[in-house]
Amino acid sequence: ISNRRFSKWLNDHLLMELVPPLNAEEIRGLFAPPPW
Repeated sequence: ISNRRFSKWLNDHLLMELVPPLNAEEIRGLFAPPPW
């Protein structure tokens, strides 16, 4: 696994750990494609 990929994963993981659950849902809505 590349350092860059691991770094991105680590940043995403830390971000999800730091934000409250409600904000995590909003962030998923912003970054994830719409379900339809």
